[in-house]
Amino acid sequence: MPSASTYDELADRLETRSATVGVIGVGYIGLPTAAILASEGYRVIGFDIDEKKVRVLNSGGCYIDEPDLPWIVSGVVDAGRLVGTTDFRKMAECDVLMFCTQTPLKSDGTPNLDILFSAVDCALEHARPGILIICESTVPPGTTQRIVERFVSTGSFQLDKSLWAAHCPERVLPGKVVQELRTNDRVIGGITPASATLARKLYESFLDPDRIMETRATVSEFAKLAENTYRDVNIALANEMAIAADLLGIDITEVIALANRHPRVNIHRPGVGVGGHCLPKDPILLSTAVTERGGRLDLTLKAREINSAMPRFAVSLLERVVGSDGLKDRRVLVLGITFKEDVDDTRNSPSKVLIEELRKRGAFVRAHDPKTDERFGADNVTDLKSGIDWAEAIVLAVAHSEYRIALPRMDLQGKVFLDGRNIFSPSEISAGVYLGIGRPVRQ
Repeated sequence: MPSASTYDELADRLETRSATVGVIGVGYIGLPTAAILASEGYRVIGFDIDEKKVRVLNSGGCYIDEPDLPWIVSGVVDAGRLVGTTDFRKMAECDVLMFCTQTPLKSDGTPNLDILFSAVDCALEHARPGILIICESTVPPGTTQRIVERFVSTGSFQLDKSLWAAHCPERVLPGKVVQELRTNDRVIGGITPASATLARKLYESFLDPDRIMETRATVSEFAKLAENTYRDVNIALANEMAIAADLLGIDITEVIALANRHPRVNIHRPGVGVGGHCLPKDPILLSTAVTERGGRLDLTLKAREINSAMPRFAVSLLERVVGSDGLKDRRVLVLGITFKEDVDDTRNSPSKVLIEELRKRGAFVRAHDPKTDERFGADNVTDLKSGIDWAEAIVLAVAHSEYRIALPRMDLQGKVFLDGRNIFSPSEISAGVYLGIGRPVRQ
């Protein structure tokens, strides 16, 4: 059992940046977090079960498309401050263990914490007493407490004597991860006040102390889910208004622009759907936690239902204008596979459902995306012009910068163009038929 001075010793190692930090899961959040901590002087070990990722990392390479990240990774690997491994026994070398694993949904739409707790089980087997554990994964309220209980149940760890724990969720936008890790406010939810204080010392190494807020772990867990549920509900409101505008023959972009001139209104933009690792999942994590306790989050679930249905709504709009035979045997080009513009992340992308629905209705589907090789079953197009020349109908599913620049300059005469992100004004596009989400058809 560690001595009574264990807390002070760990605090000193965090303050002097002599601590060894283990980051479990070096993906979209774990790798930038590991690289930034290493750049601040900590020795960092990145744990992952993906051997290919580990090989690329240890060669100084970067497998995530994020501005500034490649040169940070290269520098800290070359300096010997960041190393990747699949050997979880090296957890015994760590003063801090940060869980940055995915918490996806199962095929039945229920939360799946298996990856997280598999990582926890590895830590239980190999970690030594006297550590700080931090859960950065987005989880239902009470999950960090469950992790602590597993550690304490082994008999080797005692809270506030040989174990400290906190929840500190990421709050970053893909495409700006490095910038926002260093500038966005951060919530630290400690299992105990001493745990929050220790975690603060780690995050203060790269973040202004005034941007760090301390609370309880369950509050931090709830706050993260509330943030993304708010965004999902707001987008669902915009999407439902777009459906109404379509029925009324009104341009929703004009409606939203006017409504948002009110000082207390900020309606988001409608589109073909919501993707990414947060918005399609986090409202379900929150709703499930509430349902398990006998409650209901009807608005949250309805918003999720609306947003999930938008790819099919978009296909129905397209089917309405392509001709009397609908989409059968029509040549449709989908532009954009990632879940949002200018990133390479395809998790929960609405383009997957969009392509599946187009194919289900008999269309020949090809897809183009400059950021990823994924095509979700559509035939691949590598050259944008050749894809457009082939297509009878074009669906802009993701507003990559390349498309924003190129499409207004291209000849789309005789084609149907569905602006699935309402990025362009109808006059910017030369298509024979232009339609958007909640916008009147222009022919």
